[in-house]
Amino acid sequence: TIGSQKPTQESKKSSKESPMCSSCDSKDETPLSSDRDKWPIGKIEFGCFDEICKLLDLTDRSKKPLMSALGCFDQTTAACIEKKCERMGGMGIAEVVLGRWGSSNHENNVGALKKILKDSMQRDDVVVEIEKWENLRVCHGCGIKLNSLNKPH
Repeated sequence: TIGSQKPTQESKKSSKESPMCSSCDSKDETPLSSDRDKWPIGKIEFGCFDEICKLLDLTDRSKKPLMSALGCFDQTTAACIEKKCERMGGMGIAEVVLGRWGSSNHENNVGALKKILKDSMQRDDVVVEIEKWENLRVCHGCGIKLNSLNKPH
């Protein structure tokens, strides 16, 4: 019947919009939204996340410091994070900070980060990196980059 064909067409459409790696597919992971602004920070593909963090660690490019712009770190916590990353010349701060900020509240997602980067920090270079990630073909379960070896379901 027509009613039984419609869900099949919808599921084909959603699998194309929300590709999954074989691991997430076999675990029946619920796919993340096709709107990556709603994705948690922790689901950004590792290589892209690493590039975003490297750019954010270049603090002289920011109008406002990252921890201040994110607004959820008290002075003691900020000082501890800076001290921890001091031995690496300040590199690594963005990774720690984005990890904590992104996991502290479900509203601290990719869209919220982009807004902060544009409005408070004026870091269009980082927004460009996020937009590159948004155009990558990634698993909508775990966030890994998909290629011919990771066939979607």
